[in-house]
Amino acid sequence: MLLPWIMLFWKKGIWVKYAGSWIDRRAPISFKLQRYILKNFPKRCKISINGNFENKRQNFHNFINPCFNSENLKKANSVSYSKDFKKKLKLIFVGRLEPKKGLDDIFKLLLSLDNTDRIEDLTIIGESDDYSRYENLGNCLPFKVKILGPLPRKDVFNYFSKSDILLLLSKSEGFPKVVMEAGSYGCVPILSKIPNIEIYIKHGFNGFLLQNESTSNSKLTFQNILLDPKYLKKISIEITEASKLFTFENYLIKVSNRI
Repeated sequence: MLLPWIMLFWKKGIWVKYAGSWIDRRAPISFKLQRYILKNFPKRCKISINGNFENKRQNFHNFINPCFNSENLKKANSVSYSKDFKKKLKLIFVGRLEPKKGLDDIFKLLLSLDNTDRIEDLTIIGESDDYSRYENLGNCLPFKVKILGPLPRKDVFNYFSKSDILLLLSKSEGFPKVVMEAGSYGCVPILSKIPNIEIYIKHGFNGFLLQNESTSNSKLTFQNILLDPKYLKKISIEITEASKLFTFENYLIKVSNRI
């Protein structure tokens, strides 16, 4: 609602940060409308997006969302390098508890597994309008499911330090900060294959991307991932290295250079 007013009446320089996916066709209509308006903005307006999708337009800039400062990163990385993935695995989901964030798909995937011996538990952190439904789904799984609700950032990071795998099967995203926040602690990301995530997460290199539409393929991929501790360790190291780009210090340097 504010963008047309800015476009017509704001005469000074301004920086607009677009947080959603720039190319995802499944994005909500409000995001599609924002993209259309921003593409027609005057060039005096600086626009930052996730990814190099508008490199022909000089006023568009690719900005990585910052997640932590260098001191926090150093502490997280020391935890990351100590993980070996040989024991039973701790899974974690952080986000709003709703179908759009893929939590229903996560339960569907876990319920379809033939063998869950490698899974210790699943921790779920975030707000919801229907905790009871997800508690009932959790009770159907053969391992412990802990639904904790929203937690302070410090407590969320504490759970990352204890977890092995981050699950996030969102329907549409920009680039969720939780991926690199968990990645700095060595949590292997298992994510949905959507455009903005593919920019930074390469399947089989520093994470895994599942096709939501193919449950049988997702099930097979997921089961194979769980069975190989050495492979998980390799992926964990790569996502930890990738997380080093997402510091506030790097972000401020880029702001200074670009804006």
